[in-house]
Amino acid sequence: MNPYWKQFIEEVTWYAEPHKTAVVGPSELPGSWAPKSADFARLFPEFSRVLQTAYVAGAVVCDRPYQFFTWPSDGSGCRSWLSPLPSFATPSGLFRDHEVLLGSFGGIIESSNGPDVWWGAGHNDVLTEQEAQRDATFLSYCAWAFEREALTIPINPEQFYSIAAEASFEITLCHRTTGEVIFFSNDCVRDDVEVYPGCPELTLYRLNGAPTFRDYVETIARQWAVV
Repeated sequence: MNPYWKQFIEEVTWYAEPHKTAVVGPSELPGSWAPKSADFARLFPEFSRVLQTAYVAGAVVCDRPYQFFTWPSDGSGCRSWLSPLPSFATPSGLFRDHEVLLGSFGGIIESSNGPDVWWGAGHNDVLTEQEAQRDATFLSYCAWAFEREALTIPINPEQFYSIAAEASFEITLCHRTTGEVIFFSNDCVRDDVEVYPGCPELTLYRLNGAPTFRDYVETIARQWAVV
């Protein structure tokens, strides 16, 4: 067994369940990953650097192929991402920079041993093509929160789609054409957000320091790289 995968399933225990079958190849040395286009490195220099410092293995989990990225650490085990393969044909309607990203990197469906400050902690999907199929029309279910304050939802929900989903239904959203990033939470206790203009508490927020898709991607890369 790939020793990094062994550490990963010890941290992410549900991947060791009996019905989960996994075949993981040997990890190649840092530098084995490279973006498919020059635009990737130009748009996301920090994210590109993080990926190029990873050990990378091919993995097949329940008959589905993935890339397994690992960053070993002398004192605290290793950090890992399990990622779908890059997309050969991105779906229409995504922000253009996200399309560039998906052409070289498929996003993250599981992570292990990440830093506490990392925005992807506890998330089921980060930047994946699958998560991007969800738009923001789910906001209709919390319309009462706006109506109670005599407000209306200040965005067009169909123009925003999800780029990251946390297990307790905290959703990071991106505008399809401008790349604006906003954050939804109905139970927010974070100190790195501010209420989105025209919204009540516990609905939509801005992420401090990440007003756009590119800012969001570069921020999670810098957070992940913290030792």
